Amino acid sequence: MNRLHVLAKAGFLLLALLYIAPPNAAGQQYTKTDVRFAQSHEYETAPDERVLKTWYHYVVSRKGMKYVVRTFYPETGALTSYYTYQDRGLKILDGPFVLYSDDGLGKTEGSYVENVLDGHWGTTTGTQVLVEGTYDMGLRIGEWKEHYTNGQLKSLFTFDGGEELGPYVRYDTLGVVLDTGNSILGERYTSLPPAEFEARRGRDIIDEFPCFGDCDPDLSLGERTQLSGLAVSRYIQENLVSPEEVGLYGIQGRVNASVLINEKGIIEQVDIINGLCEPIAAECRRIIESMPNWRPGIKNGNPAPVRVLIPFAFAP
Repeated sequence: MNRLHVLAKAGFLLLALLYIAPPNAAGQQYTKTDVRFAQSHEYETAPDERVLKTWYHYVVSRKGMKYVVRTFYPETGALTSYYTYQDRGLKILDGPFVLYSDDGLGKTEGSYVENVLDGHWGTTTGTQVLVEGTYDMGLRIGEWKEHYTNGQLKSLFTFDGGEELGPYVRYDTLGVVLDTGNSILGERYTSLPPAEFEARRGRDIIDEFPCFGDCDPDLSLGERTQLSGLAVSRYIQENLVSPEEVGLYGIQGRVNASVLINEKGIIEQVDIINGLCEPIAAECRRIIESMPNWRPGIKNGNPAPVRVLIPFAFAP
């Protein structure tokens, strides 16, 4: 049962960590400005907001006593992020933020207080909430909910001071309870009878995520997961050809790719969630599609298609 606990919690945290990471090298990447780009981006400003810098993929402005950075997908003009900073050096996040997917539909929004997440936080597809909850100075508190894309509640966990502590419940896509019980400092104790728990657990639990590279079965699940992540990073480093736009315009940041690994370990679908610009998105797709086969994920004891997230980092 311990393995089930760890995997279930890891999947929930991964989704949260994917979207709330603050921009890399804050401030340092927003130093350029050129009047050529003054009319390149469409957006609405507040009455008290004044534009300070415009560049190929961003706009920096002052709103009252704070500073706002908007970034855009250059080829489409779509807004990709909105961050509020306390200082002119753009190092202290303080105020509302919004991150958008490349299609402009999905978004994650919340707020910071002096570089710490604080207040309500949520990720949506545009019409459906996927994850939502509350931070208190960087610590999750109260009820955190996760939904399936069809709108059905997937899970509800209770947090206190950043710890998973209190009642929880998990559902399948039809709304049937898979597991319910209480968490004590991250360890989940189901209230279901053992036989019933085992009968239900295979309906949505992944026993093992797909593995890339050396997947020695003699290693523990945690060791294989760690080595797989390192192997993916190494493959990206050895094969990445940085697009010209990265150096020319100073584009930098994190790209997230959602990849479906089928039951044979073959990559079937590559969805770039946020690509920064078309050349960068194309390079990420090229690298993923050139990867050798993975060891497929295991669900309920059998190979099964599983979607994984692959991050890329770009900097001049």
